[in-house]
Amino acid sequence: MTEENLENEKEVAGNGKFFFPNSGTYEGDYKEWVVEDEEGAEEAGEGDEEKAPPKRVRHGKGTYSERGNTYTGDWEDDKMQGKGKFTYASKAEYEGDWVGNQYQGTGKYTWPDGSSYEGSWEENALHGEGIYTDAEGHRFKGEFFNGKGNNLVKLL
Repeated sequence: MTEENLENEKEVAGNGKFFFPNSGTYEGDYKEWVVEDEEGAEEAGEGDEEKAPPKRVRHGKGTYSERGNTYTGDWEDDKMQGKGKFTYASKAEYEGDWVGNQYQGTGKYTWPDGSSYEGSWEENALHGEGIYTDAEGHRFKGEFFNGKGNNLVKLL
């Protein structure tokens, strides 16, 4: 939409299912912007090839799936933001806080072999206080920095 159309834009919330060219699907809440003409009628692009379709983004609660990967949780302006769970095709999964499509805050990541890390995250890396559990069930607690544990203590 051009800059001169901005004053005629109207934000609309909805819920639905969408299909993406990359074989992904999204089902859940969204928001979109439509342009109103001088009479207040909505121009959403349907039936008129000269009108641009509305800009639609995932926003609210929803599930996105693509090639065996699935995210269910909160969305904000088309980004994973808030609380959510991402399950990878490999069966690894992360459940916790998201900021701008990244693990950020607190959460738990479980690898396909059953090992896991639960604690603080920063920009997709183990960062801060946390507990790592290996595939045999041995638990280690300590500080993590940019994905690496330092001076971890084995828990009994």
